[in-house]
Amino acid sequence: MKFKIFKIRELLYKKLTYSFVFIITVCCIALYFYKNDSEEIAFIISLFYALFLFIISIYINNEAAKIQNLFHRRKEQYRSLKDLAEIYKPTSWEKDDLLSYIIFVQGMTGRIGDGKRSFIRINGFEYTDKYLKIEKSYLNLRKDLHTLLNDEINKYIPSKKLTKKVRNVFIHDITKFFADVIGWLDDHLDLTEKEKSEFLNFIESFRRVNKKKFKQWDRATNKIKRMIRKTSEKCQENMLKIEELYGELLFETINEENALYTNFNVIEKLIQEVKNEVLVYSDFEEITDEYYQKVHDHLEILHRKLNLIKEEVEEISINTNPDF
Repeated sequence: MKFKIFKIRELLYKKLTYSFVFIITVCCIALYFYKNDSEEIAFIISLFYALFLFIISIYINNEAAKIQNLFHRRKEQYRSLKDLAEIYKPTSWEKDDLLSYIIFVQGMTGRIGDGKRSFIRINGFEYTDKYLKIEKSYLNLRKDLHTLLNDEINKYIPSKKLTKKVRNVFIHDITKFFADVIGWLDDHLDLTEKEKSEFLNFIESFRRVNKKKFKQWDRATNKIKRMIRKTSEKCQENMLKIEELYGELLFETINEENALYTNFNVIEKLIQEVKNEVLVYSDFEEITDEYYQKVHDHLEILHRKLNLIKEEVEEISINTNPDF
């Protein structure tokens, strides 16, 4: 794993500057006392030292401004490192099967499939060819041994006419299998003590025949574990460097963004709940459907009454205005 967050000057400019200032200061003081009989030399030394400090202050301010301008980039890199450190914690993989852990990390970092869906953004670090080679070597060796072991066992069982407890006898995790062969036998086969002893001898013979492959697999396992530990340490180191460089500003900004993100999630949830509660046209139609006939009947009655009133009004109008 290669981490490429800081340039050398970002980490060393203060130390180098302070060291340079210290050396120049000592030299100027020594030269001043050595040439204290000459006022011109003393004036030149004072002028040079003042000019030197002025230039150094400009340089420091310029570098500080550059670093500050990189804050948002460093913040995003810090987030990525924090997520990466979380999955590379020793407790994340030592409790689980190493194969499952490697596949999990590949999925989280978008190294499975088309790589478009990455839960951890690769920002500030990258997987080196060495890391990928070790990882691939471990997976290939494990796959070869796993396939070979299952093939040999499934040949051995019918050849010895052993009784199965399950329909398909298969070893899922060879690490757990070799750690507890007796337990695996008790779960998958119904054997006598003699058959069990012969099976154990068969497994030992298998290990001797494939001794070279097992050694290669053990070496690959140790290498990948060292790489995982080293990656975890490097994550922590780079996170500490970013924290030292940006201090409280980093934590305050991240906390504010996390709070905003939480608030947005709450608002989004509330909006969704409101949407679920708001009545749409179909809801109104469903609600009013059962009352539609009653409303229609009432409207018909009102319409007839209005017609009667209209006729009465017209009749009254004719009676009061016979010439009309």
